[in-house]
Amino acid sequence: MKVMRIPRLLEKILVITSTGQVFAACWRARFRAPGGGFVYGCTSRAGQWWYDVVAAGLGPEQSTRWLNSAFEMIELAVMPPMQGQGIGGRLHDRLLVGLPHSTALLSTMQVETSAQRLYYQRGWTPLLENFYFPGVGDPYLVMGLELKSGAA
Repeated sequence: MKVMRIPRLLEKILVITSTGQVFAACWRARFRAPGGGFVYGCTSRAGQWWYDVVAAGLGPEQSTRWLNSAFEMIELAVMPPMQGQGIGGRLHDRLLVGLPHSTALLSTMQVETSAQRLYYQRGWTPLLENFYFPGVGDPYLVMGLELKSGAA
């Protein structure tokens, strides 16, 4: 297992397992009142619940394009008093830079939010709209982003 810690205002940890699974997380390094934010994700692979549900929704052709070498951005959160200061955008960019994947995917509620606006501003594109995950009553938007080697 290889672990890299990249110090800066936004801390990042990248873990690559012996099977090639990548886990990445970023957080705002200076968590003084009123708080900060965090983001994390991992390699998305067949056999994982989210991957399998999304793959079925996308169909074979789109699954091949978007899921073959995908990073799943699982969570991005910024404390309410800190929102609107660009922290979410910096966390987003820091997490995705330098990943060994060709695409990134995420799911977010199918309602207009500041997070959804951020994703559109960063180039994310809708892949599945009004998508219902099993056991969830609200519709979701599944989005994808093509990653460039060494930059998001």
